[in-house]
Amino acid sequence: KKYSEPSELIRFLSNIYGSDRFEHLKEVRIKGSIYYFILKEDNYYIREDYLSSGEYFVIHLYKLIQKNRKLIVIDEIDISLDASAQVKLLGELRTFCEKYEVNILFTTQSLALMKSFSSRGQEKLHYIDNNDGIITIHEKSYNYVKSILYGFKGWDKYILTEDEMLQSYLQFILKNELIYKKYKIIFIGGSTNVVSLMTRNSTEEFFSCMEHVISILDADQKNKAYCKDNKNVFYSPYDDIENQLFIDYKNKEFDFTIKFPENIKENNKPKSLYKAIIKHKYMSDNDIFSFIDARNKEEADAFKKKLIEFLS
Repeated sequence: KKYSEPSELIRFLSNIYGSDRFEHLKEVRIKGSIYYFILKEDNYYIREDYLSSGEYFVIHLYKLIQKNRKLIVIDEIDISLDASAQVKLLGELRTFCEKYEVNILFTTQSLALMKSFSSRGQEKLHYIDNNDGIITIHEKSYNYVKSILYGFKGWDKYILTEDEMLQSYLQFILKNELIYKKYKIIFIGGSTNVVSLMTRNSTEEFFSCMEHVISILDADQKNKAYCKDNKNVFYSPYDDIENQLFIDYKNKEFDFTIKFPENIKENNKPKSLYKAIIKHKYMSDNDIFSFIDARNKEEADAFKKKLIEFLS
């Protein structure tokens, strides 16, 4: 009975698997090494290496973290875990990375895991590609990777955009239009990623043929070399929707006032303004889109006409 109860590991496993079957997990030290087992009735026990491959992997990962390893590299982290356990493991590892100052680098083809990635801090999703023997690794969004690996099949037309705000704006423009084609609006993340994915589709056609796929970027990208003179790239009427909202706010177009934090930088005010308007329910996203379109009617109408022509 020379064993102890590893409370942190029990919580770790229980949170990942959503089960109480680890409540009798014990820890024993033999010749300087730590081992784990589940104690059963009549002094029977299940050794850690007799658990499932997924459970044994998670315990081994925990041991590495406890040994103060600063970098842990895992190939195919999802291979022994179901989708739910994968997502919960990622959540638990976030806590451990912060608590024990450990960095974890892993490969995966799990969409469930990739979709759970956060853009906060140092957490990043990269795509490893092999083009004729040349290996490249670039930071990409979940939708970019999903498009390459699994695609968005079954649509007549595809519109790729920079971010969720632009995606919402396009949905607002088209919501009352009678369009017979089935279309999909996908925000990819990052203007260069959007055009890169569209260009790659022109040869691999994981969406559809080239003429059925366009990119829509903010107007401030119009003269950039990577997208200049590309007939499949369209531009929003605005350099940035949040910036346009801020311009109208500074021109005293609103009947409310937002107090900005004293230490906020000028270039952060547009996002801060938008968040405050939504938080205090002064306007909804659709109210904002209607408002800025009404003040830029000619440009907004011309853009909408181009969009409908493509979808028709």
